[in-house]
Amino acid sequence: MDHAQIESFLTEQPWLRQLEAFDRKALASALQIKEFAVGDEIISQGAKAHHVYLLLEGSVRVEIERDGERQVVRPLEPGSLFGILALLDHRPRAAACVATEPVVVGMLERSAFEVLSHQHARIAYPFQRALGAQLAADFRWAVRQIEHRLVAVS
Repeated sequence: MDHAQIESFLTEQPWLRQLEAFDRKALASALQIKEFAVGDEIISQGAKAHHVYLLLEGSVRVEIERDGERQVVRPLEPGSLFGILALLDHRPRAAACVATEPVVVGMLERSAFEVLSHQHARIAYPFQRALGAQLAADFRWAVRQIEHRLVAVS
């Protein structure tokens, strides 16, 4: 995927549509493109965070390992931003992300994210909204897990 294709992809994403062409170009230039095969672990649970990921092609499954078993949290589709929590709070990764088909991601290093956020303030807002959406989805998943446990105990 070249820079023009990445910029076009960014234009198509609802959460990035309000960006000016200049900001999209800056974001596209900052992304490092990497490919993963089916079954590859893109993010390992417990690993140190260095990047946030934008899913450009393929699909990814978010999983949490508990008591030696992996539980699927949710699937991710192209346009999804993932790995952002650990990038912001500097804590180990809370979940694993596994490619369920051939995947292409744009990786944004922590330092590049910080530079973009300061030099292109309009870029920070969609990332904040994506973070809020991820927190809401994670919270809903946690509530469902609690509900399942309460039903199992009753």
